[in-house]
Amino acid sequence: MRNVGRWVLVAVTVTAFFLTVFSLKAEIVQKCINLTDGFSIEFPEGWQIRENPGKEISLIAFRPRVKADEVVFERLSVATLEDAGEDSDPVLRERIASLESGLNDFKLVTSGQETFPGFSSHFLVYTFTDNFITLKVLAKAKQWLVRLGGRTYLITGMATIDSFPEYEAIFRKIAGSFRPAD
Repeated sequence: MRNVGRWVLVAVTVTAFFLTVFSLKAEIVQKCINLTDGFSIEFPEGWQIRENPGKEISLIAFRPRVKADEVVFERLSVATLEDAGEDSDPVLRERIASLESGLNDFKLVTSGQETFPGFSSHFLVYTFTDNFITLKVLAKAKQWLVRLGGRTYLITGMATIDSFPEYEAIFRKIAGSFRPAD
């Protein structure tokens, strides 16, 4: 009976070790500080981060490749908007109208509020068809509208519809690291 107890303890210890190792895959290890747009944000190891890749886009980060020739769609971006004032409702309505007119097959799945340490945000979850490079991708995104330090930011995590459930928690963890630049 004593040997069975030891084997159970070993099995539990080994299982806990593997669960810890696999959960580290989403640990935050890269910090990006954007002094121009006044924020910092953190990413898991291996994410490819590009700052200021477009007019309104302050930062875009793609998940690591699994295979060398893989086309990576899953990404998170931060856009800095003109100050929208204290009331977020008009900004949310404007965002939804912009998404409806700019995205193929746009469907709003849900919206609401979410609180992170240090700030609260409004969010939208939506699906659409994206013409990504040469592919037509059925995509899903979660977009947070955040007001910090007199600025308005859009943090958008985007994945294929199939991979979104896997990446949603990672996107939320990254968005939760968002802070004003020190």
